[in-house]
Amino acid sequence: MKKETLEKIQQNRTSDKEKFSPISKIKNGFINFFQILNNDLVLFFEQFYKAVHVFLAIVLIIISFAIGVWFFHDIYKLTTGDIASGALRLLGTALILWPLSELLKAEIQLLRGQTISINLFVDIAIASDIRAILINLSEHGPLEYSYFYVITLFILAVIRFMVSYAENRIIQK
Repeated sequence: MKKETLEKIQQNRTSDKEKFSPISKIKNGFINFFQILNNDLVLFFEQFYKAVHVFLAIVLIIISFAIGVWFFHDIYKLTTGDIASGALRLLGTALILWPLSELLKAEIQLLRGQTISINLFVDIAIASDIRAILINLSEHGPLEYSYFYVITLFILAVIRFMVSYAENRIIQK
């Protein structure tokens, strides 16, 4: 027992010598410097992340206002021109405004530190596909394009179902 205690005392002495040696002081100085630098960088990146999301939210608000003006322009065109074509264009404009509001809602959730659903992006793709169908029909485009859009819409609906199912399973666990 005395031999083990004597060895521990000697180890403590050598470690005390290492603490006060010039090399260990330099090493500890570098370690402290990089820890402080790391903390400052992480803080900077977090603030930059928030600033980017605030910027994106502002851009989404500006775009939403612009599309709102476009929406009212389509209402005016509806009253002065072809009602069927104007109604389809009005609906198409509304289908642009809806994903923008969802993206703005997602930005707010991210700024609050909440998670967002992947379904948001699938929903935006579905809205874009429906808008493409409406534009193709209103402009009397080739019918093959409409078939392509309908097939794409079906595939997106299946993807949305699969994503919803997977997210619900993750939430339940």
